[in-house]
Parts: sequence; C-alpha cells; structure tokens
Amino acid sequence: MVLFVSHTEPSVITEYAFHLMGWRDDHYDPMGTAFLIAPDLLLTAKHVIDDYWEKLDGRAIGEGGHGEFFCTAFQELVTGRFERYDVRKVWSPNSYWMDLAIMALDRPVAFSDSKAPSGLTINAIPPPIGSQVFAFGYHNGIATIGEDEIAISRIASTTIGIVKEIHPQGRDRLLSWPCFEVNARFEGGMSGGPVFNQQGEVCGLICRGMKFEDPTTEPLSYATMIWPMLAITLDHPRPGLPPGPYPALELARHGIITAQNWEGVSLQLDEQGKGTAAFVGEL
Repeated sequence: MVLFVSHTEPSVITEYAFHLMGWRDDHYDPMGTAFLIAPDLLLTAKHVIDDYWEKLDGRAIGEGGHGEFFCTAFQELVTGRFERYDVRKVWSPNSYWMDLAIMALDRPVAFSDSKAPSGLTINAIPPPIGSQVFAFGYHNGIATIGEDEIAISRIASTTIGIVKEIHPQGRDRLLSWPCFEVNARFEGGMSGGPVFNQQGEVCGLICRGMKFEDPTTEPLSYATMIWPMLAITLDHPRPGLPPGPYPALELARHGIITAQNWEGVSLQLDEQGKGTAAFVGEL
C-alpha cells in the first residue's frame, strides 16, 4: 500500500520528530526534519545542515569552525504545547559517504508524560525488499515575519510505501552512500525524518524524493541507511564515561542510543579518532 496522509493534530510522533529552522538576521529557512536518538541528541540529514550553511552562512560548506547562523528545533507535545530548542552543536562527516548528521540540543527534551526522555529505537539493518515502511516529516515550511513576532507554519505528514531496492554501497554518484529505494512520497522539508520498519524501529532516514510531471506515476524516493551514523565522531558529554572525541558507536554500546544490530558495524579510526564504518553483519 502506498499512502500519504497529513496530520491535523499532534501525536506521539511529533514529540520525537522535530521541525528544524535555520535563521540569520531576517532570513529564515524552516525546512528540514530531525528525530530524537538520545535525551538531547537529534539525527538529521547532512544535506539539511549543508543547505543552511550555504544559504545563511555566506561561506563554503564546512569552512570555519562554526556557522554564522542559528538552528532551532521545534517539538509539538500531544497536549498541543510547543517547545523550542536551540541546536548547540552539530557533528557530521567531512566526506560525502553518508547523508547523516548528529545535533546536540541546549537541554534534554521534555515529554507530555514527564517520563525521562529517551530516543527512538534504531535498527542498523535495513528493511527487506518487499516490506512496508512508514516515514514521517515536516514539509511546506513557511516563516511569516510580523512587526512583533515570527509565525512558523508547516505540514506534518506520514507516508507509507514498499521497499523496492537496497543499495548497500550507494546507488550512484548522486546517492553515493548506503540507501534503499521505496515507492513512498517524500516532499521537500521532510528530509531528515525517520523511516520505520514494521517493528516500529527506525531503519532509515528520509533523503530524497523524485519528482514526476505525471501525477499518476508511482512515487520514487530514497532513504539513507542508519548504520553509518555510528561512525560519526563527537565529543558530547556522557555521564560517568570518559570525554570525547569518540565514535557514536560508543553511545549504542553503552545504551545511550537504543540500537538493534549495532554489533554488525565495524569501525576504522584514524590518528584523530575519526572513523569510517562498514557493516560486516548480514544486510
């Protein structure tokens, strides 16, 4: 079944999936989605952050220590209340072998039920061909600037489709990282949103949706595999554990990130502690 449904009310997923907005001075870019993987860590698509850098920073992507722009993450609780978090830091690979980036928030995320925050469960293994997947993201983001306030609007949607192909080493030069093809509809702005398998685990991340002139053409979209994220080097504080830098795989090993099948990921680290990953398990 292929389905695309927009949400009119907040739900549990809107507490875990965040709407992103980059801004500088009077320029706003409310495009992009991210989701919670730890109490104060989000995962998103690297190209979302790169787009902010290119549009708002005024320099080449990744040049310099910090971007001259701000990034904000919005959370909608099931009670209807909105929470705003500032992104404190971003870690992403310098190369283009993965379209993934980890973001640190300025504080742990709040939940409606007041329980201790935790992230969505991820699965390093992609869903099998022929299986159904569910994805969520925010699209059609608009920032309207008034005299005393800025109104941010967006559409939250769930899209459903079937896995058609898996590309463990990437599809081609355009999609050079591990990904899989689905016949679900991905809209601009949904990039970075979670893709769930039939067990409710995050098995991918919304990457790219192809556009066709004929509206009756079956959707064609791509999701980034999750496992390369475990090679991202970060220095986020870990209570009771040594300071960084360390690969995100350590967060899975110590249960800070809830991950299935992380044992199949093998890392190769350089002298600076930065690494690349390979999946040596069964994909």
